[in-house]
Amino acid sequence: MRAYPKRGRSRPLLAIGLVAISIVFTGCAGAQGTARSSPVSPVSPASPTANASATATQVGDCCALGTKEPYALVTARPTTVGSRKPAATSNVSAAPGRVAVSPKFDEQVMDSNHDGLIDKLILTPTISVPTAGNYVVGARLFSQSGVQVISAGPGEIALVAGSQPLSLEFGGTYIFKSGQWGPYTPVVTVSYEGEVATTLVLTDAALDQTQAYDYMQFQHDRTAVDPKSMSSKPVDTNGDGLYDELDITGIVTVETPGLYEINSGMYGKEPFGQVAAVYMTRQLAIGANSFTLAYKGSDIAKSGVDGPYTLFELEVYLDSDPADAPGPIHLNYTTPPYKASQFSR
Repeated sequence: MRAYPKRGRSRPLLAIGLVAISIVFTGCAGAQGTARSSPVSPVSPASPTANASATATQVGDCCALGTKEPYALVTARPTTVGSRKPAATSNVSAAPGRVAVSPKFDEQVMDSNHDGLIDKLILTPTISVPTAGNYVVGARLFSQSGVQVISAGPGEIALVAGSQPLSLEFGGTYIFKSGQWGPYTPVVTVSYEGEVATTLVLTDAALDQTQAYDYMQFQHDRTAVDPKSMSSKPVDTNGDGLYDELDITGIVTVETPGLYEINSGMYGKEPFGQVAAVYMTRQLAIGANSFTLAYKGSDIAKSGVDGPYTLFELEVYLDSDPADAPGPIHLNYTTPPYKASQFSR
């Protein structure tokens, strides 16, 4: 026979002509916790002159890892002004009972585009709920040093009473951007979507750690340009007062050393009207490398198009393997408003 937690005494809260609220606190038998208050959504009034609101008090973390008892059972009885009898009785959504998420889980990684990088980390523990209904599930990953790596869903899901798999998916791009190494600790929070309000039924349940990961294993651009590194400078090479080229510099980061093709077009106000283009090769080392795109002043002058000029994207790929070139790097870098007449023909 299932042992239910002991209940404390009910303490009525009086309200004249508004609402009477009774809160019955629940907790683990033989355990003591620190009470913390959290708001519960108001109950719809039973009549135009009735109103209701309530506060549920959460009993401290007294249960085993991965489980929590119901925090509070809140009953609101709206009354009509001037009447001694309750017009109706309505239950504010209470925790449906014991909800548990298993600390152990199945662990999978997904490389959906077959580029050798992890697009998703998928963890599948088992969740057990006593009541069928809609639940909101949130999950976070933490590094060994306690830094939050990523926050994810799955959000609102429908669960049946009993045990069932719970799929938690974490995007590889965000794990990479965190710069945090694994193993990671998943932490799960669950709320119950009642008819009136949402009730927190499981909070910050820490599961077992994942396998060890290098954040570089997760999805990212193997070739990247820092937009903040971009700058432009017109150059007069012969001292005649006209610019012979427009140099645009930046920093590109690569993971594989070698000879790279670097190509880009420069545009005026019309996105389809190319003003000038650069096609160059450059030896790049692992890590950050500076580069300069030297656009011919004669091309700019002949176009008759005034600036500002825009580099929408940049192509950077290994000269030895153009067939495996990644997509263009989006920049949207804009120069100062140079005049075409400032450049030499």
